[in-house]
Amino acid sequence: KNAFVLVIGGSGEGMENITKVCLALHKTKLNFKAFVVCGKNLVLRTRIATRLFHDKRFAVLGYCENMATLLTSADLFIGKTGANIMFECLATQTPMIVTAPVLAQEEGNRDFIKNNNLGWVEVKTENIVNIVKSCMKDYSLVTEKKRRIVTLQKK
Repeated sequence: KNAFVLVIGGSGEGMENITKVCLALHKTKLNFKAFVVCGKNLVLRTRIATRLFHDKRFAVLGYCENMATLLTSADLFIGKTGANIMFECLATQTPMIVTAPVLAQEEGNRDFIKNNNLGWVEVKTENIVNIVKSCMKDYSLVTEKKRRIVTLQKK
């Protein structure tokens, strides 16, 4: 209820980078709750859950029909720059930390997020963890990104 909430992933594609982020977060002592969404890839879901050693901070999920609910409860989304998840984040005013695009058509999404200051674009796992730490320490970083999303919605 009072923890910093992350939604990580969003689909079964591009999850190798997300697995690395989860493992790096797992090694920290940060107080967060993370929902890791693996899509319909049961093997990936099982592998991530096993590699996290049943860390209670993580809920590893499969395909979700309630992404809007998860994102509404989240302080940050971490994942690839797919159009669907990007628009869901914008609709729920959830700031994003996006990784490298998996597909070529996602490059424009990454640029849109960066150019409009709606989140962070980062490919290095340790830097993603540092962004999460910074946001947890100074919540105004999250608030500013939310404000930018609201401003964009009013245009």
